[in-house]
Amino acid sequence: MGLNEAAGYGAVALTALATGYLAAAYGLRPAPFLFGAAYVALGLGLSAAAVRETRGHARHEAASHAAAADHLGGHRTTRQIASLTSFREKALSAACQAGMVNNLNDGLAWGVFPLLFARHGLWVSQIGILAALYPAVWGAGQLGTGTVLSYCPSCRHVSGCASGVARAGTGLAGALDVIMAGDTDAIGRAGAAWCCGRPG
Repeated sequence: MGLNEAAGYGAVALTALATGYLAAAYGLRPAPFLFGAAYVALGLGLSAAAVRETRGHARHEAASHAAAADHLGGHRTTRQIASLTSFREKALSAACQAGMVNNLNDGLAWGVFPLLFARHGLWVSQIGILAALYPAVWGAGQLGTGTVLSYCPSCRHVSGCASGVARAGTGLAGALDVIMAGDTDAIGRAGAAWCCGRPG
């Protein structure tokens, strides 16, 4: 899981750097969007040419696990499944909440914060660097934490996520102070504070 997350977030970091460079060099339209379109074409092409259908494996696994998970029920409607996973079954509900919080973090980091940074006068290239720092730090952290969690089951606490969010909030506050003060020379420290949860 750690390698998967590290690879995914690393790719997002590189993409943020590349699109920031393209936007700074050629404008906000259309270069970054053409880069995204190239990703879509590459993904579709690789899926069509190199990825094998796994439906048979999924059906086989579902059939072998149906008896063990009989309390979850085998024939539920989509509405019943949504209710079960979101509210009634504790483990599934916790996983859904953790996923929602993680996606909310990503949405803020990649959707809202770049707008805030632009409003405070940062250049497009600087915004690209800040947008890349978040997934780069997160991905690098997955290499270590993924290994630790594989060998230390008692370390798997949601409180770690909560404290990480609190530290990141403190770092973001420090970063915004630097930005609002107009000290653009300290933008690197601001980005590091935002991502690592340490004051710049």
